[in-house]
Amino acid sequence: MEQKLKVEYVPLKSIKPYKNNAKEHPQEQIEQIKASIKEFGNIDPIGVWHDEIVEGHGRYEAAKQLKLKTVPIIRLDDLTDEQRRAYALVHNQLTMNTGWDEAMFDMELSSISIDMSKFGIEAVAEEMQEQAEKYTKKVDVPQYEPTGEDVALWECYDNNKALQLIDEINDMGGAIRPTERVFAVGGIPSCCVQLSKDCRVLCKSGQRDAGTHGKICVGYY
Repeated sequence: MEQKLKVEYVPLKSIKPYKNNAKEHPQEQIEQIKASIKEFGNIDPIGVWHDEIVEGHGRYEAAKQLKLKTVPIIRLDDLTDEQRRAYALVHNQLTMNTGWDEAMFDMELSSISIDMSKFGIEAVAEEMQEQAEKYTKKVDVPQYEPTGEDVALWECYDNNKALQLIDEINDMGGAIRPTERVFAVGGIPSCCVQLSKDCRVLCKSGQRDAGTHGKICVGYY
């Protein structure tokens, strides 16, 4: 049989918080809940198991600070003790498992004249904007023109950087297997400079000329 919930209004003092409630409700959030109650009314019932709160501890504290005499509740007495403790965690986590559709969020927010900052909504919008700017920030990229000059490959290679990377890999000790160490060190030149295919072939074949290849391929040895 499908359970039908009934909203009741009961004295605030007739219900009590669950002593092991794991959800945090800092005063900043309580102020936002109080602002919501003042703006929209106390329209979000508290879930109660017998006389103990399952979900709605923040609303309970806000009502207490607002000196409300009664609060709306729904009774969850049909749950077992284990179920009500599990649901307290589930109820709080489910709302955190997804984000916002940013386009819809912006559209709705821009069409509302109510001061949404008192509910923490403006902070959400600012965070979205910061994230968007983080990935769309323009970066000045140097523009290079070909000069026609022949440049030795080793001049493009940062030997100090390669040695630094090798030292960092070696410092990892037992955190990396020997085969992984060889693979990681062997890949350093391709991270530091764009080598030609021929150079990579020569290096891997074991040529250690003191000239260009010796400087370019230090990471392979």
